[in-house]
Amino acid sequence: MPGQPRDHPTESTTSNSRPPRSIEQQLLSRAQDPHDTSHTTLAALWHEAHTLNLAPAPAPPDDHLQAMQALQDAVLAPATQPPHEHEEDQRRLDLERTCADLREQLRALAADRRLLLAETAAADDYAASARIPRGRLASLDLIPPPHDDDARTCVLCGCVLPEPDPTIATLKNSLDRLQQQVNGIDAIRPARRAALEALHQQTTRLRSHLHAAEHALQALAQADHTNGHLPHTDRIDFARGRIHGILTALQHTMGADLARLSQARDTARAAVEALEAELDPHTAHEQLLARLAPVDRDITLWAHQLQLEHGNRGVHLNPTRLSIEFDTHAGRIPLSRLGSGRNWVGYHVLAHLALHRYFVRQHRPVPRILFLDQPSQVWFPPTSNDDHHANEDSRDAERLFKLIHDVAEDLAPELQVIVCDHVDFPAPWFQEAVVHRWRHSEKLVPMHWTHTADPANAP
Repeated sequence: MPGQPRDHPTESTTSNSRPPRSIEQQLLSRAQDPHDTSHTTLAALWHEAHTLNLAPAPAPPDDHLQAMQALQDAVLAPATQPPHEHEEDQRRLDLERTCADLREQLRALAADRRLLLAETAAADDYAASARIPRGRLASLDLIPPPHDDDARTCVLCGCVLPEPDPTIATLKNSLDRLQQQVNGIDAIRPARRAALEALHQQTTRLRSHLHAAEHALQALAQADHTNGHLPHTDRIDFARGRIHGILTALQHTMGADLARLSQARDTARAAVEALEAELDPHTAHEQLLARLAPVDRDITLWAHQLQLEHGNRGVHLNPTRLSIEFDTHAGRIPLSRLGSGRNWVGYHVLAHLALHRYFVRQHRPVPRILFLDQPSQVWFPPTSNDDHHANEDSRDAERLFKLIHDVAEDLAPELQVIVCDHVDFPAPWFQEAVVHRWRHSEKLVPMHWTHTADPANAP
C-alpha cells in the first residue's frame, strides 16, 4: 500500500533559565542577616540612644524595619528631661559590663570548639587505626566457627596443632567489637557536625552583639571628646542629629533593599508556583488522556467494524502501561485478559493505525511508515479444515486489510504501510495495492544472489 511520507522538522525547546526562587531568597536572607554590617550599625545606634535615654528598651526589636522605625520615632520625639549624669554613667557601665560578659562567653565558646575539634580529630585517628585490624580480621567471615573439640585442629589445613590457638569465635568477637566501635564513631559524626554548626552560629551572634556594644561605647567616647565643652542638653541634641542622619541613610539603603528583595522574592515565588502547577504530574496526565481521546475513538470505531471482542464498548489506549483497555460493567480490563489471537493482533494493528493517524493530523515529527508481517496468520491457522470457518476467517482477515487500505488512502501521501503476507484477495483494491508476489522461484532474496555469494561458484 504505497504512500510517500514527508519530512517534518523536529520541534525542540531549550531554556537556560533556572528557578529564581533560590537566588532571590538567598539575597533576601543575606539582607535580613542580623550579623550584617548594617544591622550591627543599627544595634550600635540603639545602644547609644538607650544610654542617652532616647530609646526606652536596652535592646532593639528583632524585626529590623520595626527597630529602625522605633529608633526614628525616639530621636524625633520631643525632648524629655535628660538623665542625671550618674544615671548615664551607670548605663555606660552596664554597656561595658555587657561587653565583658560577651567576651567571656566568646572565650568559653572558643574553648568548647577547640575541645570538640580535638575530640573529633582523636576519634578520626582511632577510627583509622581500628580499621586496620578490622580489615585484617574481615576474612574470618569466610571461615565457619569450629566446635569446642576442634581447638587443636587448624581450620585451614585440618592438621593437629601442638598447642591450641585462639578459636575463630574469639577472633570474631574481637572483630565484632572493633566493628561496633567504628560504627559508634561514624554514628556520632553528624552530632559533632551539628554541634560545631551550633557553636559557629552562637559565636557569630555574640560577636555581632559585642561589635554593636563596642561601637556604641566608641561613639559615646568620641562625642565626649568632641562635644565635651557643650552643655549636656546640647550634647544630647547633637547626638539626636547624628543618630537621625545615620538612621536616614540606613533607611534608604537597608529598608529599600529589604522591600525590593521581598517583592522580588514574592514575584519569583509566584512564578515558580505557577510553573509547578503547569508541571503538575496529575495535570499532565489528564492532558495526555484528553489528547488521546481521538485515538480511543478511532480504535473503538474500527474494532466495531472488525467485530472484535468488546468492540461495541469503550476502548482506551493506556499510555502508562502501553496496553489496550476495555470498559466493562466490572470496570476496565486489559487486553491480556482477552482470549483469541484475533483480538490481540487486531487491537495492536488498530492501535498503530490510530496513533499514526493522530500524528499525521497533528503534524507531529514521527516517521510515517508502518511495517506489518503476516497479520492474517491468526485467521488462517495451518490446521484449519472447516470450509465454513475458513470462509468466515477469510472475510474477517479481508476486513482488516480493507481497513488498513482505507486508512492509508485517507492519509496518503503522509503514511506508507507495507504488509508482507500470504493472502491474496481478489478484490480490485487489494490487487492494485500488491507490489510483488514472491511465489514459486521468485523470492525476496533472489536465488542467484546466494549462488554469487557462494565461494564454490566463484570463477
